[in-house]
Amino acid sequence: MVVNLVDGGVVLLEEYIGLVMVIDLVDVWFCWVVVVLLEEENWIVMMVDFIYDGGLMGGDVRSSTSYHTTVLYGFFQVLSNLHLVLIFSLSNVEAKKKELDIYYYYYTCPKVFDIVRDTVVEAIKNETRNGASLLRLHFHDCFVNGCDGSVLLDDNSTFKGEKTAFPNDNSLRGFEVVDLIKFRLEKACPLVVSCADILAIAARDSVYHLGGPTWDVKLGRRDSLTANITAANIFIPSPASNITILKSNFAAVGLSFKDMVALSGAHTIGFARCITYRQRIYNDSNISPPFEDSMRKKVPQSWKRRRFARNGPQNSITF
Repeated sequence: MVVNLVDGGVVLLEEYIGLVMVIDLVDVWFCWVVVVLLEEENWIVMMVDFIYDGGLMGGDVRSSTSYHTTVLYGFFQVLSNLHLVLIFSLSNVEAKKKELDIYYYYYTCPKVFDIVRDTVVEAIKNETRNGASLLRLHFHDCFVNGCDGSVLLDDNSTFKGEKTAFPNDNSLRGFEVVDLIKFRLEKACPLVVSCADILAIAARDSVYHLGGPTWDVKLGRRDSLTANITAANIFIPSPASNITILKSNFAAVGLSFKDMVALSGAHTIGFARCITYRQRIYNDSNISPPFEDSMRKKVPQSWKRRRFARNGPQNSITF
């Protein structure tokens, strides 16, 4: 805790999310201690009037050479009487600090959902495939050390980014849409919304705008300052993985078999490189004949690595 005393001014002793304590030293005859607690969704303000008259503090504090020390000592006397309240407050705020909350930016960036949604809809109108790309971007981010935005980081002198990992290289898309969202959010509320939260909201909005379900997105993620290309190569599910490997990949991040099936439904939309599944439709025997026939028409054996095709026999545009 940093204490910065200023004559005749205001001292900000400590600031947490939901906890601010301020001492007004303008009048040495009293000070107000304001404790603001964030309890659920309601602000509760507790105000304690601490009055001291010189005698309480042992003399005329105006003429004391240790004026600031005396005032601070008096302040902590107040805290000693409120220690149970403050200890509870700190532990409560610290717990909330670690939790995600849909109202995380309610005061600091109230238009965050509107800005992300409008930009996502605009991007999908420009190119429908952007919706699937943003959804996949969020998925690949979360599979490497959690949903921390690390997938967005470029290579630098201290680490190699995840963009060139095998599952991502020349495959992940939507970075420019995220850049535009971030640009607009920085204009509205600078240095507030994390890129990890942007990915989470953009994925939800993409699914919903393309005809899928919606859900509440809890916010408060912190952006990573590093990336892990090794983990990206190991943990992001591969199109060549069998069911045993896939179950292991999902279990490693706390997801069940049911979760895996549900999340795999994201492949209902979007496009994929033909090379990622061409060998299956020409070599596997456990494929529905009508499905196999429709996919072979879309993906001739002669197509090269960079060719793309829709993920299924349906239009792959909407859910």
